[in-house]
Amino acid sequence: MPSENFLSSLSAYSGVIASSIAFGALALTDRGGRLLSSTGRRARVAIQPGDGTCGTRFWSDALDGPLHQCGNPWQPGCHGKPHVPGSRCWEVTLEGVINHWDPQALTRLEVKSQTLPVARQFLHVDLKVILGFIFMTAKHGRWQPEGNRIARSTLDIGSAKINIQKMGPDLVLLHLEGQLERTYTKDYVHRLLDGYPPLLKDPGNDSVVKKGDEKRGGWIVAIGLVWPYEKKEMFLPVYSDCVEYKGRRGRVFWRSMDRVRHMLVDIWAKAFAADPTAKRDIDRANIIDHFNGPPLIPASQEAQFRAEWAPLLPYVLLAAVRGSTRCIAYFKNPGRELEHILPMDLLKSADLYLRDC
Repeated sequence: MPSENFLSSLSAYSGVIASSIAFGALALTDRGGRLLSSTGRRARVAIQPGDGTCGTRFWSDALDGPLHQCGNPWQPGCHGKPHVPGSRCWEVTLEGVINHWDPQALTRLEVKSQTLPVARQFLHVDLKVILGFIFMTAKHGRWQPEGNRIARSTLDIGSAKINIQKMGPDLVLLHLEGQLERTYTKDYVHRLLDGYPPLLKDPGNDSVVKKGDEKRGGWIVAIGLVWPYEKKEMFLPVYSDCVEYKGRRGRVFWRSMDRVRHMLVDIWAKAFAADPTAKRDIDRANIIDHFNGPPLIPASQEAQFRAEWAPLLPYVLLAAVRGSTRCIAYFKNPGRELEHILPMDLLKSADLYLRDC
C-alpha cells in the first residue's frame, strides 16, 4: 500500500502538470497570451524599473536660439562623430545635431508604450524634432526617383538616413543617421515648417523683413539679384511645401512668383509701356522693398512711379525673371518636398520613438 508521503508527492506532481496544461491552454488563446505577456512584463519592470520607462525629446523641450551649440568651438569632434551601431546611438546622431535642450528634459522619463519591448531602449520624440534634424543634416546630392524611395523602409535624404518601422496604426519606430551640416535657430526651423522660403541663409531682415513678406515677391527678386550664383549655396536640399495655393507642386514658390508676375503686368507694364530704359547703379534694397509692397498703385501715381523707377527698369525685369527661373530650377526636382519623401500622414498621427541599433 503506498505511503502517505508518496501519495502527497504524487498529488503535488499532478497539480504541477495540471497547472502547466492550464497555462499552456491559456497561452494558446489571444486573451491568454496577452495576459501572460502582460504578467511577464510587469514582473520584469518590478525587478528592473528602468526597463518600463524611456526618455523624451520633444520640440517644446528645445530651447530658443540655436538648436546646436558647441561647448568648445576649438575642440574637434563636437558634432562630427560618425554613426556607430550600438546602444542609444541617438546620443551621437540626434543629440549630436540638436543639443540645446531644456535641462529638465534631459532627465525626464515616461512610461514606455506597452507595444515596445521592455528589453530595448527607446527615445520618445515628435515630428518637428525629426524634421529639424533633417534640415540640419541633409546635403545636396543625387536623388533616387521618388517611387523607389518611398517604397523603402530606409530613406536616404541627401545623406541624412531615416529608417521607418510601423509597429501599429499609432506607433512608429525610427532610426536616424546623419551629421551636422548647418546650424539653425528653433525659430527658423519653425518658420520653414510654416511655409517660409527654403533658403540656406535665414532671409529675415533682408528680403523677408516683416510678417507676411514670405508670401510676397521680395525674396524672389533677391535671388535674381545674386551674382555669382550657385543653387546649392542658395536653397536647402529639402523643403516643406506645406502652404495651400492652387493645388500645384512648389506652392511655396508659386505663391510669391505669381505676385511678382502680377506686379510686372499691373504696375511695370502700364508705367513703362512706351518709355525707353535707362541704367543706373543697382538699388537692391529698394527693388526688394518694392516687391514686398502693395501689388497695385493708383493710376494717379504712375507718372511719379515711372520717373523714379525708370533707371532701374532693366535690373528689375532681370531680377524678377532670373529669380523665378532659379526657383523653378530648384523645385522642379520632385525629390525635394518632404511631403513626397516621407509618409507624412503616418508620421503626423503616430507616436514616434527612436530605436537604437
